[in-house]
Amino acid sequence: MKLIIQEDEESIYYKDSHGYYPIHLAAKMGYYDCIKPMTKVDRKYVDAVGGFNKMSALMYATAYGHFDTVKNLVVNLRAKVNLVDKHGRSALTYAVRNGHLKIAAFLL
Repeated sequence: MKLIIQEDEESIYYKDSHGYYPIHLAAKMGYYDCIKPMTKVDRKYVDAVGGFNKMSALMYATAYGHFDTVKNLVVNLRAKVNLVDKHGRSALTYAVRNGHLKIAAFLL
């Protein structure tokens, strides 16, 4: 990931055909090691929203149950916990709806 960003910093802003930024795909997979270098290019990128539901990386990591990624997004990258998607759902909502109680407790 670092090599790609060194070659083209703007690549973090490329969206796929579904509107996902690279940070969203990395969050869905729990790849914090890929997320960290992306946020060094643009500090606000951690809270970028994308995809059909306009979710943040924190929402994706939460929905897919990646506790370590969620923790690093919040603690190290200071992702905004109270952002909501286009349906008014927050990361906490996704944690509860998907049965990720450890993540829900952490977000509280």
